[in-house]
Amino acid sequence: MFHAIPPGGVPGEDPGQHTYPPDGRTLLPGTRLGPYAILAAIGSGGMGEVYRAKDTRLDRSVAIKVLPEPLLQDPGRRQRLEREARAISSLSHPNICALYDVGHQDGVDYLVMEYLEGETLAERLSKGPLPSDQVMRVALEIAGALDAAHRQGIVHRDLKPGNIMLTRTGAKLLDFGLAKATLSVGMAGGLSAAPTHTTPLTMEGAVVGTIPYMSPEQVEGKEVDARSDIFSLGSVLYEMVTGRRAFDGKSPISLASAIVDKEPVPVRSLKPMTPHALDHTIRVCLAKDPSDRWQSARDLWLELKWATEPDPRDDAATSAAPHRRRREWIAWSVGALGIATGVLFVALQRPGLGSAAPRPTMRFSAELPMGQVIDRHAGGHLAMSPDGTRIIVLETAPNLTAAFERTLVMRTLDQGEFVPVSNRGGGQPFFSPDGQWFGAFNGNKLLKFPLQGGSPVTLCDSPDSVRGGSWGDDGQIIASFNEGTTGLVRIPADGGTPKPLTQLDKAKGETAHAWPQVLPGGRSVLFTVYGAGGFSDAEIVVVSLQNGKRLSIFRGGDFGRYFPSGHLIYLKHDTLYAAPFDLERLALTGEPRPVLEGVNANFFGGGDFAFSRTGDAIYVSSRGPSFGYQLHWLDGSGELRPLHVATDDYECPQFSPDGKRLAFEITTGPLHGDIWIKDLERDTVSRLTRLPGRNSIPLWTPDGHGIVFSSYGHARQGIYWIRADGASEPQLLMETKGDFQTPNSISSDGRRLAYSLLKADLSRSELWTVPIEGDRDHPRLGQAEAFLLTQAVLDTPMFSRDGRWLAYASEESGVSEVYVRPFPGPGGQYQISAKGGSRPLWSHDGRQLFFLDDQSRINVADCSVTGGSFAAGKPRIWSTKSLAFMGTSYAYALAADGKRFAVVLKAEKTEQPQRNTTDRVKVVLNFAEELRRRVPPDKR
Repeated sequence: MFHAIPPGGVPGEDPGQHTYPPDGRTLLPGTRLGPYAILAAIGSGGMGEVYRAKDTRLDRSVAIKVLPEPLLQDPGRRQRLEREARAISSLSHPNICALYDVGHQDGVDYLVMEYLEGETLAERLSKGPLPSDQVMRVALEIAGALDAAHRQGIVHRDLKPGNIMLTRTGAKLLDFGLAKATLSVGMAGGLSAAPTHTTPLTMEGAVVGTIPYMSPEQVEGKEVDARSDIFSLGSVLYEMVTGRRAFDGKSPISLASAIVDKEPVPVRSLKPMTPHALDHTIRVCLAKDPSDRWQSARDLWLELKWATEPDPRDDAATSAAPHRRRREWIAWSVGALGIATGVLFVALQRPGLGSAAPRPTMRFSAELPMGQVIDRHAGGHLAMSPDGTRIIVLETAPNLTAAFERTLVMRTLDQGEFVPVSNRGGGQPFFSPDGQWFGAFNGNKLLKFPLQGGSPVTLCDSPDSVRGGSWGDDGQIIASFNEGTTGLVRIPADGGTPKPLTQLDKAKGETAHAWPQVLPGGRSVLFTVYGAGGFSDAEIVVVSLQNGKRLSIFRGGDFGRYFPSGHLIYLKHDTLYAAPFDLERLALTGEPRPVLEGVNANFFGGGDFAFSRTGDAIYVSSRGPSFGYQLHWLDGSGELRPLHVATDDYECPQFSPDGKRLAFEITTGPLHGDIWIKDLERDTVSRLTRLPGRNSIPLWTPDGHGIVFSSYGHARQGIYWIRADGASEPQLLMETKGDFQTPNSISSDGRRLAYSLLKADLSRSELWTVPIEGDRDHPRLGQAEAFLLTQAVLDTPMFSRDGRWLAYASEESGVSEVYVRPFPGPGGQYQISAKGGSRPLWSHDGRQLFFLDDQSRINVADCSVTGGSFAAGKPRIWSTKSLAFMGTSYAYALAADGKRFAVVLKAEKTEQPQRNTTDRVKVVLNFAEELRRRVPPDKR
């Protein structure tokens, strides 16, 4: 069956001597693997043998990669190969080599891929650098391919010239053998663990990749994300332009040291005619700190796209060219100095200083003090002074439940540290027009703080729930008190009684007026109107300060802002869009375009994005490394055993009724997440939901056939149902009409759903139940019935096994406690917890009630029912292990045997101090110029 093959290389690997197979065997021509007939060997390598074959069904040529024989001895390798194949098969992009099929026959595991004709970029580079037009074309195509992979949560980790094929139809990205699935847990340790033998040495073990193109974090064996691929692409771009590698060394150790510690020779030193924009793009790609690189492949693609567009200034008179080149040289020289010369750069930005040439856009990160973080869920963290020299951030200690540990800190951009400006906390800060004061909402007060120090001044009372403020030039502050009955209010900057500016139009379903911004000129206010359609379908409106008349500007975005570049910007999910805006006519003059991805969108609308009048911007990224949680088994003795140890941001584990599958959510941001299913017997993980926004709170139907879940952050948000095997499209059961419905429990007979309802104005929450009707493949909900309506915060209603009792959490005493009431009633309530409790969970026999105490430890109380009466024993600690802090979500699930739990715990070694947090603010200097380039104004 096997015979010797001629020397050669596998497409996707660098040419050289391959050491596998050790005896030089391969498949004979004519061998059949399913419908595929082997035609000829292409080559071999550590990741497999590759053949050209014919698909006899479709009469087309394909490439087949066979799993190396040594790996076949491991029984788990086949499952891992299949999981990895599923991940890569989800990538559908014209510049990614397509994966057609995966199979197993006669002891051979194989992948079926697109057959490509052409040469690798490595082969092309052996002839010298590429022409500039070809460089840009290949760069755009590979950046687009990376963007597609990263959006599916897949990091390539071995991007190099040998893994890029140049074909007549364009560049193709190959060989995801070392790819890491950052969203799909359970793939680590698959083919990624096998080394690729290449001429440029490929590191083995925990450090994977090809050394000359590795990122510094890969070389050091640290956790990598999409930004590592961006560094590798920067190395490839450098080589395409210059004809030489960005980093070199006489040995693997010296080469690795150069990547970590040394800067490459500047591109323009080797190729003086290289465009400044391309030189700048490559330098940002090759930044040592991932935070200083392009933060997504999409950002890099947009920058490359802009660099290929003609500059209208090139049509100016040739006599102006020397002066233009001189101004450009000065600007780029300042940019090259980076953050270390921030004082000079910021000074050159101020109006009246420097030349009239456009300032370059610069990006860097401002890190918070050690141990302090930003909680992405909470929102309202940022403010930037009008002159762009100062930023204010609301930080918090890792204990996110302690309000008194929130602190406002400030930093000037020419200094390296944040300093406290208020130990009284205060959310949603905003500056006065002269930059000498800033306002903030603290509890039930609106305060203003002197920037130079001193005691804060109370301006007025405010409700607990607010959505932004803006300080006008006329000495009036416009604020959103978000009480559900009033709209925006005016408050004198010296203090006084708030006066209404707008009123909610209940007839149109308006639920809140939020995020006001006094527009330049002080005649009108821009704000966002929320209704039944959710954040992504909000309306951006202008109201006149003279006569109160309203004018609708745009529907379909959240957190509308007028940017000094002459654009209206807004958020949709975590992407910032911009459209040209005529400030005089108060009208859009062009179509919106995406300009910045990964901006944190807050849980209750709005986003963490602020800017100055000079066109600089700051934001909190919605993206970052894994938040560092793992799934474990936990028994009553406190013993932990791994259940699913790959780190990610897990929430809401839920066992299927037969205990053979585990559903859980992986969140990637406050408004982004999906439900995944782990088959415990096969040890496989698959993604179940793909709706936009956040899909969470999975509830199994009693027969295990379907899953009910919550989906929000998009136009049709609400409660959905989907088949648990993913063989159906999600069906909307209950659409959110302004309020937020969260499914919590399904009765054991499958006939009723209990859910909590948070009012749109955030004033209170309620407990409801609703009958489940229809058949198992087409369920529907009947008429909902209120179970408990109070002024307290209520959540997590949970049916007992017999359906006669509902456990829930309530803050009616001022502290969250667990209670039980008879269902459907009437009857009184029974308090279960004594010193704080939340997230109740019944035992399978209904004789015990579990809950979490204020330290996130599992407690249990024995329960008994006599006739219609209920009694509970004194609660006791079931386990001293503190689970991950999940807010209102669950961090534990009771196994089918009733003796152990699946629990979410923090990994021992993680970079993030808490889930959904970050310790830095992104700064974009001169974002206005970038907007003008990407979204030019309508010249009409």
